[in-house]
Amino acid sequence: MQMRQWVPASVHASRLISLMNDNTIDQQHVGGFSVSNKDLIRMVSDILNKKVDFEFVADRPGHDIKYELEDDKSINEEDFRQYLKKYIEQEL
Repeated sequence: MQMRQWVPASVHASRLISLMNDNTIDQQHVGGFSVSNKDLIRMVSDILNKKVDFEFVADRPGHDIKYELEDDKSINEEDFRQYLKKYIEQEL
């Protein structure tokens, strides 16, 4: 049930450029869309329209349950699915 935060590279790059061009901001976190590893596998399975087999393995000692900078609502689930679909289609 571990959660990870995903930010499409193009979104991350455009945010960094905007931040570098804005001299009024001292510090800013660039967050993304949070999704569990299990749900990410389901998304990939749906995009490929095929069953993706996976198995659970033991966590390594000290494994973090969640990696996240902040709750960033600028990327919603549908946007993230579209970025993911575009990436997968480019790789096939």
